[in-house]
Parts: sequence; structure tokens; C-alpha cells
Amino acid sequence: MNARKLTVTSIAAVLGTVGASAQIPDLVNALDAGGRAMGMGGGIYTAGADTMSGLNNPAGLGFLTEPQIGLAFRNLPESATRLERDFRDPLVTTDAESGTRALSHAGLVIPLKRSGGRTAGTVSVAYTLGGFIRDERTGTDLRDGNLTVRDYFEISKIKTDYFTLSYGAAGESFAWGIGAVFTNTYIRNTQFYNVFDGNNNGVGNVNVDNRGNQTGIGGVVGVQFIPRGSNLSVGLSYRTPIDLRGAEEVASYYDRIPGKLSGGFALRSDGLRGGKDFLVYGAQVDAYFGGKKDSILERKDQVAIGGGFEYNYRFGNSFVPFRLGYRWVPSGGDGFFFGDRETLTFGFGYRPFGGRFSADLNFATTSDGGGWDVALGLNYRLGN
Repeated sequence: MNARKLTVTSIAAVLGTVGASAQIPDLVNALDAGGRAMGMGGGIYTAGADTMSGLNNPAGLGFLTEPQIGLAFRNLPESATRLERDFRDPLVTTDAESGTRALSHAGLVIPLKRSGGRTAGTVSVAYTLGGFIRDERTGTDLRDGNLTVRDYFEISKIKTDYFTLSYGAAGESFAWGIGAVFTNTYIRNTQFYNVFDGNNNGVGNVNVDNRGNQTGIGGVVGVQFIPRGSNLSVGLSYRTPIDLRGAEEVASYYDRIPGKLSGGFALRSDGLRGGKDFLVYGAQVDAYFGGKKDSILERKDQVAIGGGFEYNYRFGNSFVPFRLGYRWVPSGGDGFFFGDRETLTFGFGYRPFGGRFSADLNFATTSDGGGWDVALGLNYRLGN
């Protein structure tokens, strides 16, 4: 049996029966890259307008009339899992960890000008990290009939990068947008363990390391609507499922990124604290569908929700926004090792009046404890 098939067989044996007890966060598709909306539970990505709109809803680009650069940095959540007792049906204990820090978004927005200075739509080029898991599994003295598995060690990792080229245009109350989505998904599964018989004699081992990059191309379209005379923004976007091509050694793990249909709103309430402050509410629903169900990392349809509010406090010549939100991502892998992920989010920012630079720092903590999610967002306007 070749190395790839051997790994597939052992994963199916070890992981295929532990879905009910494992708590590995399911962020293969639903990682929040860490923009302003993260502190609000991700509630205003579809109805907002920033450098992340090229992937979340390109219609929002139409409301950006000045060139700007956006960056985001955040931790990449990881998990450590311990296996005990039985090899094929183990007792599983998983602890969440914060993981390493990395760039999660870089975007450039360029409005197109007509003669007379009017904007003829806005173009965006961006990189956004949209999916990430890394689980390290260990165990020893795991029973398998008359055999014993020792020194079990496994790393499973998936990281999906999105590269977008998008365009959005807006009128007084309606905007639309479209974009091309290019993806690179890195997949790795490393496994090692020794097998002993009833007389404590070594009878074999598994030592394989399958890794590679899968690429794909898709599209995204969206609309936004702002009723005249209101402070309400409603957004709707659709990203196509994306078939992955590339390294044959990892094709059995995950070969299609599900499509995504998102809908949300943002509502601004003015006149607080004598007219100095204002409040923004937002909520969003994301439906993931069309994933392959015959791969090891099978993807079932799932619906994630998030929402929250942002209180913008006027302090001197700036606004200091304070955010609070909630986000729930259900398991999207039926019968596999993924678990739900519930997070309480909060954060704050800095927005000087007439300034070119703004910053946001957001946090998230899960209901299962473990490491914190921390994201720093930076934005710089290039206009005059």
C-alpha cells in the first residue's frame, strides 16, 4: 500500500468515529480575517465598505471614493488533541490554543475617476486568509484488538488563501459589485506510530507525510441597498463553490471549497450623548453549501451567524469605537472530527477626524476556553 493510501486508511480508522466527542474548531471555511467587523461578531462584513469588501461583498467598494490600503494581522487558532484507551474509538480530549501570528489581509482600493472628478466605480486587489485549522494529535498505549499502538503523533493542517480582483459601483442608494477569486489551499497530514503485538514485540509502524497545494478559481457577486433618508444598509453576496486542482497526494482530503451565500444589515443610530456619539448595529448570516461529501474532510452544508454593536464615543478630535458581538460557526464535517465554535467578541479602535490613518484591535474568546483570538486592523487613506 502506498503512503497516501496508508494515511487515508489510518485517518478513517482513527478519526472517522470521534466526531461526537472532539472539539476541534471548524474554521476550514469560516475564519474571520480580523477586520473592523470582527469585534461585532462579523456582523457588518456584507453591509459594510472597506478593503475586505472585494471578497465579502464587492458592492461595498462602490461607496469607497478615496484610494486606501488595509492590513490585518491575527493569530491562527490551533488545537492539541490527546487520544486515550482505544485506537479505533478513542477517548478524545482537545484543548484550543492561540497559535502563531500572521498577516491575514492586505488590500488596495483604487476609485476610477471620470472627467469632472466623479467616481466611475472602484477596483480592489486583495489577499485574505479565509480558512485555517491545525490540530496536533498524540497518544500512546492505544488498544487495537490484540495489538497496541504507541507513540502516536499526527498533524492535520489546512490553510486557504483568497486572492481577489473586484469591482464595485454605486448610485445614491444602490450598489453592485463583481469579482474574480483565486485560491491556494495548503493541505498537510503527517502521521507516525508504532505497532506492538500481545508479547510486546514490534510488528510495524506507520510513517507518512502527505502535503501539497491545491488551487482553484471562482467568482463573487453582491449588492447593497441603502433606503433614501435612512441610516440602514442591507447587503447580499454570493461566492461560487471552487473546485481544487493540484497535488494528487492530498486530493483525497479536501477538493472543493463550498460556496457561500451571505446576507446582513448595518444600522446607524445618531444623537447619543447630546449628539456627540453614535451607535452601529449589525448582523449577518452565512450559508455554506456545495462542498464535497466523498472526501476525508467531507463538507456538509452549514449556516453561521454573527452580530453585535459598535458604540462610537467622541473623544477630542476623534472617535473611539467600542465593540461587542457574538459569532457561532457550527460543525461542517458530518461524522468527522470538527466541532462547533462559539465566540464572544469585543474590541475598540481609533478614528481621528479628517485623519488618514485608523486602527482597530479586536478580540474573541470561545465558549470552550483556551487561547484568545486577537486581531489588529490598520487602514490608511491615500486621498488628498
